[in-house]
Amino acid sequence: MLIIGGFTHLGKNIRIEIAKTLITTRYQQETWILVGKDKRDELIKELYDKYGIE
Repeated sequence: MLIIGGFTHLGKNIRIEIAKTLITTRYQQETWILVGKDKRDELIKELYDKYGIE
């Protein structure tokens, strides 16, 4: 298992940025591994709202 940045504030920010990038790809559902399911759903909603995707 790859641990990116650990559990520090910086590590959390890095994981969120990586998740935002992955959400724009076909690996959208797998981002829960980096940020958890609730945060993944929040980031997907933000992306959909930003670009008017339904």
